[in-house]
Amino acid sequence: MAVLQELPQLEEFPIRTQAYFEDMAQPQVSASGQEETLDQVRSRLTNAADMREKAARRTTRRAARYKRRLEDVQAIIKIKKLERATDLFVWKWLEQLILLLGPWGTSSDDTEYDCKTLAKIYVARELPWRRNVVAPMKRIEDLRKPGGPLERSRGSTAELRVYRKNAVKSSRDPPMERSKDIFSAAWLEENDQKYLLSFSEQKFEFLDYDTFFS
Repeated sequence: MAVLQELPQLEEFPIRTQAYFEDMAQPQVSASGQEETLDQVRSRLTNAADMREKAARRTTRRAARYKRRLEDVQAIIKIKKLERATDLFVWKWLEQLILLLGPWGTSSDDTEYDCKTLAKIYVARELPWRRNVVAPMKRIEDLRKPGGPLERSRGSTAELRVYRKNAVKSSRDPPMERSKDIFSAAWLEENDQKYLLSFSEQKFEFLDYDTFFS
């Protein structure tokens, strides 16, 4: 039980009281009326602690990814300004998109390993409420890949991050007071009243992905 209390409080897991943890440590009764054994209680608590540890790692990676994406885009903006590049506006747009989404609008991921190479793979989770921004996010992630403009940057270890169509959906609630333009229109139609969302007045126009991120 002490292990559970020491783990960080995360978005996926609300803050719990001492009474909650004491209640968790009590044997539970199944639908058939059978009470848990001591070993089953220990197993359940261990599984709960493991889930919280995994959530902690996801939270840490998400915060680091948001910071890295923003820094990378800002580094490219400096380069584009020096070059007087015609696509400077695209990178400024990406910077605004990242800032609008914030850490909360950055997708989490789960860790897998390639069965042949044992390389670590990060599988992105889906944020159901968020408009599809996979293409521009992948464009930013490509900056640190071999041959990319930030390949030799400090801390430029490239991650293998994949986006799957039937990805695990994030359990985090949508943020409040954000631009309505970053939300999925289909999701809003079904869930706006459920969450009683409030939006900022900021407008954000999306660029044509096919033109800039193909």
